Amino acid sequence: MKIKDAKKHIYILIAALGLSSAALGGCVNISRVIPDIVSVDDHTSSPDTADTPTPVPAATDTPAPTVPPAATDTPTPLPTATSTPTPEPTATNTPTPEPTATNTPTPKPTATNTPTPKPTATNTPTPKPTATNTPTPKPTATNTPTPKPTKTPTPTPTKTTGKAASDAASKFIKSLEVHTNTVLNYDSVYLYSSRNDAFKGFFKNALDYSSFGMVYSDASCVVAPSEFSAAIPEVYSITVDTENSAVYKNCIYVYYSVKVVYNPQYSYAVRTGDMSVLSSSELAAVTEIARLSDEWKLSSKSDIQKIRVVHDSIISSISYDNYASAASHTPYGLLSTGLAVCDGYSDTFRIFMLLNGIECITVEGYTDSTSHAWNQVKLDGKWYNIDLTWDDPVGAGARLRYNYFLKSDDYFSKTHKNTSPYAHSCTSAKHLLYFYEDYVCHTRNDVVSKTAAQSQAEYITITYRSSELSAEEVINAVQEGLNGSGFSYSPPEPLDDGYYVLEIVNPNH
Repeated sequence: MKIKDAKKHIYILIAALGLSSAALGGCVNISRVIPDIVSVDDHTSSPDTADTPTPVPAATDTPAPTVPPAATDTPTPLPTATSTPTPEPTATNTPTPEPTATNTPTPKPTATNTPTPKPTATNTPTPKPTATNTPTPKPTATNTPTPKPTKTPTPTPTKTTGKAASDAASKFIKSLEVHTNTVLNYDSVYLYSSRNDAFKGFFKNALDYSSFGMVYSDASCVVAPSEFSAAIPEVYSITVDTENSAVYKNCIYVYYSVKVVYNPQYSYAVRTGDMSVLSSSELAAVTEIARLSDEWKLSSKSDIQKIRVVHDSIISSISYDNYASAASHTPYGLLSTGLAVCDGYSDTFRIFMLLNGIECITVEGYTDSTSHAWNQVKLDGKWYNIDLTWDDPVGAGARLRYNYFLKSDDYFSKTHKNTSPYAHSCTSAKHLLYFYEDYVCHTRNDVVSKTAAQSQAEYITITYRSSELSAEEVINAVQEGLNGSGFSYSPPEPLDDGYYVLEIVNPNH
C-alpha cells in the first residue's frame, strides 16, 4: 500500500468513527507544541542561522536527566548556556508498550457453554490435548483447554469448500498429525473460513498473545507459517506446537507461538491501512502525525531532509519527562502534553518515518544498565541508528545536536547495548560527521579562521581530529580567532574515528 493510501485510510476511518483529537482526550494542536519547519538542506545549515542545532556537553556514562518544565501547549523555551557541562538524559524508565493481554500460552479449545476467563501469567507449558481417536458417530476431543474466552460452542463439522490449499500450506498440513475419526469441538469466533480472514486474525492474535490457536474450516483456508512471515514482518518469529496441532475430521487446528517487534500495531496499521488494530489514542496520534507531515510538506523533501526535519522538530520542542508518566511512553502523550521518555520519542519518530515512505523500527536495549529505546532507520539502502532522546538538549543554553544521528553500530556500542533480536546491522559510517563536517579543522590556522567566520553566531563549533590537534591547541586558537576575548566552553565531545566536537559560547554575541 502506498503511503498516500495509508494516510487516506487514516482520514476515512477517523471520519467514519466520528473521532477527533479533541474527542480523544483533548490532544492539543501540535503546531503549537512543535513549530513550523522550514526547508532543511541535505547537508548542513549555516552556523550563523538561529535555527541551526548545535551540540551540547558530552554524554557521560550515566546521563542524568534534568527536571522538566511543566507541560504546556506551547514549546518549552530552551534556557541559556552555562560553562558547566550538562550530562545528557538517560531513559530512566523501562519502555512501556501499549497494554496488551498476558503472554501466557493459550491452551487448545474445549466445548463449554461457560465463558472461560483470559489466562493469567504462568510459565506452565500448554498440555497436549487428548483427542479420542475411537471411531464413533460423533466423537469429540476430550480434555482440551480453551485458548480464549468464548460464548457459543460450535460442535457441528464444517463442510469443505473444495478449493485447493497453497503449495506451502499443503506441505505444512502434511507435517501435522491426522485424526480423521475425531470431531473437534471449537468456538465459532475462532473459526477462519478464508485465507484473507486468517491473515488478519493471525496478526490480531499475535498482538494480544504470545501463544494462541487457530481453527481452519478446511485445507484451502490454511496459511503456512512461512506465508505469515512473508506477509507480516511485524511478527519476526513463528513456531508451531506440533503436539497440539492436528488435522481433525471437521477442521484443522494449529497452535502457534510468536514474537513481535516493539509496538507492532503502528507499522502494521500504516503498511496495510487497517486502523482497527489501533486504540482510540493511537489512532488520534497517527492521524495528527499524518496531518503534520502534510503541513510540513515532507513529501517534497529528500529522505535525509525528512529525517532531519522530524528529528529537529521533535527534540527542539519536546521536554524529557523525568517523572515518566504513563502518557509519556506514547506518541499520543508526546503530542498532547509536550513531554516524553525514550519510547515516546522513538515511536513518534517511527510513525513519521513510516507515513513518509522511510523504513524505520524501534529497538530496545540498555544504556548503563538502564532500559532504553531508540530507532533504526533505512536511508539509501543502508540502516542507521538514531536516538532522539540522547540528542535532546538539556540544561541552560543547550543546543540541539547530532551526536546520535545516523550512526553505526560501532559508534552506538560505546554507549548503547542493543538487545532486540530483530534489529538490523548498521555498518555504514557515511554520516559520522553529519552537520559537523563544515567545521572540521586540520591545522591551527583552520581553527583561527573558522572561529572568526562564526564571530556573529551565538555558538561557535569546531571539529578536529586528535591525531592532528590537541584540545589545548584548539582552545588557544579559538581565543586568537576571537581576538583574545574570554569565552566559555564544554569539554570536547568524541564522535568516532578520532574526531571531537568543541562547542563554544560566543562572548561577543
